[in-house]
Amino acid sequence: MRICVLQHVPFEGPANIARWAEGRGFPVAATRLYSGDEPPLLDEFDMLVVMGGPMGVHDQALYPWLAAEKRFLDRALGAGKRVVGVVWVLSCWPKLSAGGSIGTRTGKIGWHAVRRGRDADRAPAGSALPAEFVAFHWHGDAFDLPPGALHLLESDCTRNQAFESGAALGLLCHLEATPQSVAAMVEHGAGETGGGPYSQTAAEILAAPLARYSALERHLAALLDRLVD
Repeated sequence: MRICVLQHVPFEGPANIARWAEGRGFPVAATRLYSGDEPPLLDEFDMLVVMGGPMGVHDQALYPWLAAEKRFLDRALGAGKRVVGVVWVLSCWPKLSAGGSIGTRTGKIGWHAVRRGRDADRAPAGSALPAEFVAFHWHGDAFDLPPGALHLLESDCTRNQAFESGAALGLLCHLEATPQSVAAMVEHGAGETGGGPYSQTAAEILAAPLARYSALERHLAALLDRLVD
Protein backbone atom coordinates (compact mmCIF):
# COMPACT_ATOMS: atom_id res chain seq x y z
CA MET A 1 0.00 0.00 0.00
CA ARG A 2 1.84 3.08 -1.27
CA ILE A 3 0.62 6.29 0.35
CA CYS A 4 0.93 9.82 -0.99
CA VAL A 5 0.31 12.75 1.36
CA LEU A 6 -0.76 16.10 -0.08
CA GLN A 7 0.29 18.97 2.19
CA HIS A 8 -1.09 22.50 1.92
CA VAL A 9 1.13 24.03 4.63
CA PRO A 10 4.32 22.84 6.34
CA PHE A 11 2.76 22.71 9.81
CA GLU A 12 -0.04 20.25 8.97
CA GLY A 13 1.58 16.94 8.15
CA PRO A 14 0.35 13.34 8.45
CA ALA A 15 1.46 12.95 12.09
CA ASN A 16 0.01 9.65 13.35
CA ILE A 17 -1.14 8.65 9.86
CA ALA A 18 2.55 8.34 9.01
CA ARG A 19 3.14 6.34 12.18
CA TRP A 20 0.27 4.00 11.30
CA ALA A 21 1.70 3.51 7.82
CA GLU A 22 5.20 2.85 9.14
CA GLY A 23 3.90 0.21 11.54
CA ARG A 24 2.31 -1.66 8.63
CA GLY A 25 5.23 -1.33 6.25
CA PHE A 26 3.44 1.10 3.92
CA PRO A 27 5.79 3.59 2.22
CA VAL A 28 4.77 7.25 2.48
CA ALA A 29 5.71 10.04 0.07
CA ALA A 30 4.86 13.71 0.61
CA THR A 31 3.77 16.15 -2.09
CA ARG A 32 4.22 19.68 -0.75
CA LEU A 33 1.83 21.71 -2.86
CA TYR A 34 2.72 24.92 -0.99
CA SER A 35 6.31 24.56 -2.25
CA GLY A 36 5.31 24.05 -5.86
CA ASP A 37 5.41 20.24 -5.98
CA GLU A 38 3.38 18.71 -8.78
CA PRO A 39 0.80 16.02 -7.88
CA PRO A 40 2.08 12.49 -8.45
CA LEU A 41 1.07 10.21 -11.28
CA LEU A 42 -1.89 7.96 -10.50
CA ASP A 43 0.19 4.80 -10.83
CA GLU A 44 2.62 6.04 -8.16
CA PHE A 45 0.28 5.55 -5.17
CA ASP A 46 -2.58 3.42 -3.84
CA MET A 47 -3.90 5.74 -1.13
CA LEU A 48 -4.05 9.51 -1.12
CA VAL A 49 -4.10 11.44 2.17
CA VAL A 50 -5.11 15.10 1.83
CA MET A 51 -4.17 17.25 4.81
CA GLY A 52 -5.75 20.56 5.83
CA GLY A 53 -4.60 24.14 6.11
CA PRO A 54 -5.84 27.68 6.75
CA MET A 55 -7.09 28.07 3.18
CA GLY A 56 -10.65 27.32 2.16
CA VAL A 57 -11.44 25.02 -0.72
CA HIS A 58 -12.55 27.98 -2.86
CA ASP A 59 -9.49 30.20 -2.18
CA GLN A 60 -7.98 29.77 -5.63
CA ALA A 61 -7.29 33.48 -6.01
CA LEU A 62 -4.88 33.28 -3.07
CA TYR A 63 -3.62 29.77 -3.83
CA PRO A 64 -3.69 29.22 -7.62
CA TRP A 65 -2.40 25.66 -7.31
CA LEU A 66 -5.73 24.63 -5.77
CA ALA A 67 -7.28 24.41 -9.25
CA ALA A 68 -4.74 21.82 -10.40
CA GLU A 69 -5.12 19.93 -7.12
CA LYS A 70 -8.90 19.64 -7.57
CA ARG A 71 -8.47 18.28 -11.08
CA PHE A 72 -5.97 15.76 -9.75
CA LEU A 73 -8.37 14.71 -6.98
CA ASP A 74 -11.12 14.19 -9.54
CA ARG A 75 -8.83 11.86 -11.49
CA ALA A 76 -7.74 9.97 -8.38
CA LEU A 77 -11.30 9.39 -7.21
CA GLY A 78 -12.39 8.47 -10.73
CA ALA A 79 -9.63 5.86 -10.82
CA GLY A 80 -10.95 4.28 -7.62
CA LYS A 81 -8.02 5.31 -5.43
CA ARG A 82 -8.52 5.32 -1.69
CA VAL A 83 -8.68 8.94 -0.52
CA VAL A 84 -8.58 10.19 3.07
CA GLY A 85 -9.36 13.87 3.53
CA VAL A 86 -8.32 15.35 6.89
CA VAL A 87 -10.20 18.61 7.56
CA TRP A 88 -10.00 19.30 3.83
CA VAL A 89 -12.69 16.62 3.62
CA LEU A 90 -14.20 18.15 0.51
CA SER A 91 -11.36 16.51 -1.38
CA CYS A 92 -13.30 13.27 -0.93
CA TRP A 93 -16.16 14.49 -3.10
CA PRO A 94 -15.32 16.50 -6.22
CA LYS A 95 -18.73 18.16 -6.64
CA LEU A 96 -18.38 19.82 -3.26
CA SER A 97 -14.83 20.96 -3.90
CA ALA A 98 -15.95 22.36 -7.25
CA GLY A 99 -18.56 24.59 -5.64
CA GLY A 100 -21.12 22.55 -3.79
CA SER A 101 -22.75 22.94 -0.42
CA ILE A 102 -20.10 24.46 1.83
CA GLY A 103 -20.63 26.97 4.59
CA THR A 104 -18.58 28.80 7.19
CA ARG A 105 -20.41 28.11 10.41
CA THR A 106 -19.41 28.13 14.04
CA GLY A 107 -15.73 27.29 14.11
CA LYS A 108 -14.39 24.69 16.46
CA ILE A 109 -10.88 24.73 17.93
CA GLY A 110 -9.68 22.49 20.72
CA TRP A 111 -10.68 19.24 22.37
CA HIS A 112 -14.37 18.40 22.00
CA ALA A 113 -16.45 15.23 22.02
CA VAL A 114 -17.65 13.49 18.87
CA ARG A 115 -20.30 10.76 18.65
CA ARG A 116 -21.00 7.95 16.22
CA GLY A 117 -23.21 9.10 13.38
CA ARG A 118 -26.40 7.49 12.18
CA ASP A 119 -24.64 5.24 9.63
CA ALA A 120 -21.58 4.21 11.62
CA ASP A 121 -22.87 0.71 12.39
CA ARG A 122 -23.23 -0.18 8.72
CA ALA A 123 -20.10 1.58 7.45
CA PRO A 124 -17.01 -0.63 6.98
CA ALA A 125 -14.69 1.96 8.54
CA GLY A 126 -17.16 3.58 10.92
CA SER A 127 -17.95 0.33 12.70
CA ALA A 128 -14.48 0.55 14.27
CA LEU A 129 -15.31 3.76 16.15
CA PRO A 130 -16.47 3.93 19.80
CA ALA A 131 -19.82 5.47 20.74
CA GLU A 132 -18.21 8.73 21.89
CA PHE A 133 -14.70 10.08 22.37
CA VAL A 134 -12.81 13.37 22.56
CA ALA A 135 -11.10 14.49 19.35
CA PHE A 136 -8.98 17.46 18.38
CA HIS A 137 -10.64 20.08 16.17
CA TRP A 138 -9.47 23.05 14.15
CA HIS A 139 -11.97 24.02 11.50
CA GLY A 140 -14.27 26.80 10.35
CA ASP A 141 -15.91 25.47 7.21
CA ALA A 142 -18.65 22.87 7.36
CA PHE A 143 -20.26 20.82 4.60
CA ASP A 144 -23.32 18.79 3.68
CA LEU A 145 -22.88 15.06 3.14
CA PRO A 146 -22.40 13.84 -0.42
CA PRO A 147 -25.39 11.88 -1.78
CA GLY A 148 -25.13 8.27 -0.68
CA ALA A 149 -22.34 8.92 1.83
CA LEU A 150 -22.43 7.18 5.20
CA HIS A 151 -22.50 9.51 8.21
CA LEU A 152 -19.81 8.38 10.67
CA LEU A 153 -19.32 11.11 13.29
CA GLU A 154 -21.10 14.19 14.61
CA SER A 155 -20.59 16.77 17.35
CA ASP A 156 -22.64 19.40 19.16
CA CYS A 157 -21.12 22.16 17.05
CA THR A 158 -20.89 20.48 13.66
CA ARG A 159 -23.25 17.73 12.55
CA ASN A 160 -21.06 16.25 9.82
CA GLN A 161 -17.69 15.38 11.34
CA ALA A 162 -16.85 12.34 9.22
CA PHE A 163 -18.23 10.35 6.31
CA GLU A 164 -17.43 7.32 4.21
CA SER A 165 -18.24 7.25 0.50
CA GLY A 166 -16.98 4.25 -1.45
CA ALA A 167 -13.18 4.25 -1.13
CA ALA A 168 -13.16 7.79 0.32
CA LEU A 169 -13.06 8.80 3.98
CA GLY A 170 -13.60 12.40 5.10
CA LEU A 171 -12.57 13.55 8.59
CA LEU A 172 -13.29 17.07 9.81
CA CYS A 173 -11.66 16.38 13.19
CA HIS A 174 -7.94 15.68 13.62
CA LEU A 175 -7.68 12.02 14.62
CA GLU A 176 -4.04 12.09 13.50
CA ALA A 177 -3.11 14.60 16.23
CA THR A 178 0.10 14.26 18.23
CA PRO A 179 1.50 16.65 20.86
CA GLN A 180 3.93 17.94 18.23
CA SER A 181 1.33 18.45 15.49
CA VAL A 182 -1.06 20.23 17.86
CA ALA A 183 1.71 22.49 19.18
CA ALA A 184 2.60 23.46 15.59
CA MET A 185 -1.01 24.34 14.81
CA VAL A 186 -1.30 26.41 17.98
CA GLU A 187 1.89 28.26 17.10
CA HIS A 188 0.80 29.11 13.57
CA GLY A 189 -2.83 29.84 14.45
CA ALA A 190 -2.30 31.75 17.68
CA GLY A 191 -4.74 34.50 16.71
CA GLU A 192 -7.61 32.05 16.24
CA THR A 193 -7.74 30.36 19.65
CA GLY A 194 -10.17 31.31 22.42
CA GLY A 195 -13.10 33.65 22.18
CA GLY A 196 -16.05 31.28 21.91
CA PRO A 197 -17.81 28.28 23.44
CA TYR A 198 -16.18 25.92 20.94
CA SER A 199 -12.79 27.62 20.72
CA GLN A 200 -10.40 26.81 23.53
CA THR A 201 -7.39 28.88 24.50
CA ALA A 202 -3.87 27.80 23.60
CA ALA A 203 -3.21 26.87 27.23
CA GLU A 204 -6.30 24.66 27.36
CA ILE A 205 -5.37 22.94 24.12
CA LEU A 206 -1.77 22.24 25.10
CA ALA A 207 -2.76 20.93 28.55
CA ALA A 208 -4.35 17.79 27.08
CA PRO A 209 -3.05 14.60 28.75
CA LEU A 210 -0.98 12.14 26.74
CA ALA A 211 -3.67 9.50 27.28
CA ARG A 212 -5.98 11.53 25.04
CA TYR A 213 -3.48 11.36 22.18
CA SER A 214 -2.99 7.63 22.73
CA ALA A 215 -6.74 7.05 22.49
CA LEU A 216 -6.93 9.05 19.26
CA GLU A 217 -4.09 7.01 17.79
CA ARG A 218 -5.97 3.79 18.52
CA HIS A 219 -9.19 5.10 16.96
CA LEU A 220 -7.34 6.31 13.87
CA ALA A 221 -5.54 2.99 13.43
CA ALA A 222 -8.78 1.02 13.72
CA LEU A 223 -10.46 3.30 11.19
CA LEU A 224 -7.64 3.12 8.65
CA ASP A 225 -7.21 -0.62 9.07
CA ARG A 226 -10.86 -1.10 8.11
CA LEU A 227 -10.44 1.22 5.14
CA VAL A 228 -7.56 -0.77 3.64
CA ASP A 229 -8.94 -4.25 4.33
